[in-house]
Amino acid sequence: MAEEEIRACLSTYPLMFSRVLISGYRVGVLLKKTALVCGAGGLGVLVAEILARTGIGKIIIVDKDVVGEENFNRLGFSREDIGRPKAEALKRRLLALRNAPNVPRRFWLEVEAHQADVLEMKGLWKLVSRSDVVFTCFDNLEARLEVNRQAVRLGKPLFDAGTSRDGLRGTIRTVIPGRTPCLRCYYPPGSLLNLGETLGFACDASLATTMAIVASLQADQAFKYLLGYGKIAPLIRVSLEEEVRVTPEYNVARRPDCEDCGSL
Repeated sequence: MAEEEIRACLSTYPLMFSRVLISGYRVGVLLKKTALVCGAGGLGVLVAEILARTGIGKIIIVDKDVVGEENFNRLGFSREDIGRPKAEALKRRLLALRNAPNVPRRFWLEVEAHQADVLEMKGLWKLVSRSDVVFTCFDNLEARLEVNRQAVRLGKPLFDAGTSRDGLRGTIRTVIPGRTPCLRCYYPPGSLLNLGETLGFACDASLATTMAIVASLQADQAFKYLLGYGKIAPLIRVSLEEEVRVTPEYNVARRPDCEDCGSL
């Protein structure tokens, strides 16, 4: 954004967006966008909150679980949420963040919550089709591959992330249908048995530090896509023990025989 445009926005936008605008983010663009967040656990809660605080217009949340005390080591839920569906608890939190009485309604956030399993949800494709960006924040490979299938089929960008069993590492994958590998490209037939151990998608341990870093990078890839700045990385690996590794797009190849995107 040009300096003159930033000044004009600062005079008309709520104060909560002032620092975002100064950073050059076009909040006016984000307000018109819809994000689908699949999974409202440690990653999904943070991704949704980042989206809400940065100016996304609508967030659709899908999660099958309820909040328990075991979730308190991560950010996002409080004791009063115990027993509530995670999707509903997150919806309440996001609306409280954005929809204050002193904020004009055109800047309010719309949130749609679904307590559902994506593997059993007949209308999942409708949610994907209504979204501009899709996030998978699961610890379940089968669920993330189902959302991947729907996103690729409908031509929607997918931003996926997961953490390792020890909670110290994370992986972020960005899928732009027809341009980057989709999630299934990484997993040829016969390779699905021990993915959770080898690539870090089954979340036994959980650390707020790892979750915060991974969720921030996951959301950042989506902002780059929506706002058209910087370079999108199809694969990012994070380790609290080592470093952050970014794999450039030209170093990652699509699988020609991929069941989901091979025909694109």
